[in-house]
Amino acid sequence: MPKYINYRYIFPPRPKNAISPDDLNFWDNGTLICQPKLNGSNCLIFTNGHKIIVMNRHNQRLTNFQLTDAEVKNLYRGNGGWMILNGEYLNKSKSDETGQVFNHKFVIFDILCYDGDYLVGKTFEERVNLLDTLYDCIESEKDYPSTWAAITAIAPKIGCTPETLRAWHQKHLDQQNPIKVQQISDQEKMKQMEREIKELKRANEILRKAAAFFAQAELDRPHK
Repeated sequence: MPKYINYRYIFPPRPKNAISPDDLNFWDNGTLICQPKLNGSNCLIFTNGHKIIVMNRHNQRLTNFQLTDAEVKNLYRGNGGWMILNGEYLNKSKSDETGQVFNHKFVIFDILCYDGDYLVGKTFEERVNLLDTLYDCIESEKDYPSTWAAITAIAPKIGCTPETLRAWHQKHLDQQNPIKVQQISDQEKMKQMEREIKELKRANEILRKAAAFFAQAELDRPHK
């Protein structure tokens, strides 16, 4: 893949529909990474340590961006190559659960380019791990005295209940256990069969109604 040498606008793909955090357990196959939704201005910071360009998701300059060049350069971790950070610029008075005001803060969600290397082809997990290496920003179980303490502290930050996060955590642990994996596989096969049977019943019901309709139409048709 070519290097990112000169400024060119790029923006990561966005989901078309929002999913409630409490509904994510239905979709989760063990590969979901969740982040809190912050109500600011989604934007991209392009910087090579000297030049700084801040764009919104419509490929326009973010006019209300008020971080200083020094503050943005403090985010730079490269060696002269371009970095592209995607995140939310909080330009209104927002606060976290402790009451700390977030006004005029840039919260990083993703990194699309690092030191001139494109990262869009990497998995999101790999990019998040790179962000953790660069900024030491990811909270984990080891930062808390117990698993439940970690769950109750982190759940509000990603917008779900502690019980939902506990279920995700347990599902992750189950996927590391070969016996549990087999049980889950068997359960998924059963669910697939149940879905297929339900679809067959639905198709048969549609065909039955269609046959009855055409039979009635034939009876009602005048005969010569």
